[in-house]
Amino acid sequence: LKNLARKNPQPYIYFPYFYSRMFEYTKDPVTFRFYGERGAPEDRVEIVHFGDFNSNTTSMFGAFWVDLQNDEVIGGLLCNPVKQEFFQKLHDIVLSAPSLPIRNEESAQALFKEELIAELI
Repeated sequence: LKNLARKNPQPYIYFPYFYSRMFEYTKDPVTFRFYGERGAPEDRVEIVHFGDFNSNTTSMFGAFWVDLQNDEVIGGLLCNPVKQEFFQKLHDIVLSAPSLPIRNEESAQALFKEELIAELI
């Protein structure tokens, strides 16, 4: 409401967000956040994974939803971040809708690493 009361209010940006901390206090905690849209038809979206899926320990991993019509990232999921700030990095990546024309694990990993300035993975 503060924004609406200003003389020149900033436009409202609709940006879906979902999270869970349901298993945060278990032996092997799992936390995640999803930002963006899943609304494009399934035949127009490719999900590109990054991170460590094969570890027996709780490790960080995620995925980007890429719109195949324009190669833009339209959604992102991050599980078990090493630092809570990484959720904000995912938010920023998805909000900026970068292009991901080469859709494989290496390109998704590179996009995430580039945003984090090689702090992780």
